[in-house]
Amino acid sequence: MTAAQALAGLRPMLTPKQGAAWLQDSQQDFDQSMQDLWESSKAAASGQGLPRLLKSPVKYL
Repeated sequence: MTAAQALAGLRPMLTPKQGAAWLQDSQQDFDQSMQDLWESSKAAASGQGLPRLLKSPVKYL
């Protein structure tokens, strides 16, 4: 089964404009660099930080 076949019967939930806005918003404050997971987990355990994905609320779901 191709992706097109799998998606053929699904109704779009967002307009093209909303989809473009979601895509742009989802890419803010994100880079392709690797993070030191040990440092990230120590900061989270001490209450000093949250993972990047949880910093801003999801606006379009």
